[in-house]
Amino acid sequence: MKTTIIFFACIAMAIATQAQYVIKLDASPTITVQPQQYKVLRVGEPLELAITASGVTSYQWQKNGIAIARATSATYKVPSVSVNDGGVYHCIARNGSCQVYSNTALVIVKSSAEKKVNYLLNH
Repeated sequence: MKTTIIFFACIAMAIATQAQYVIKLDASPTITVQPQQYKVLRVGEPLELAITASGVTSYQWQKNGIAIARATSATYKVPSVSVNDGGVYHCIARNGSCQVYSNTALVIVKSSAEKKVNYLLNH
């Protein structure tokens, strides 16, 4: 993992005093593997979305632009999806001072009723 740290020195002078301040800025996190662009699942199937990133101290997954409670790791899992799990997901990767957004992942969840209708229409 390569980390780039940039130092800026700011010098402020008062009438008889000279003070020096060092401001440390972290480099932006880098997402090297994006989540799968879209997934089509059936009710009851598992959902797993993941990113790979460097320079990250925290993660936050969002669904339709709203933070998902306790979804704070590089991987987001739902063991058994419902129709309500369909939506647009992305992950925010952060470090001390910067954040980057992953690409979005569209998740479509088909109901079992839809499967029955398709079966009846095709037989």
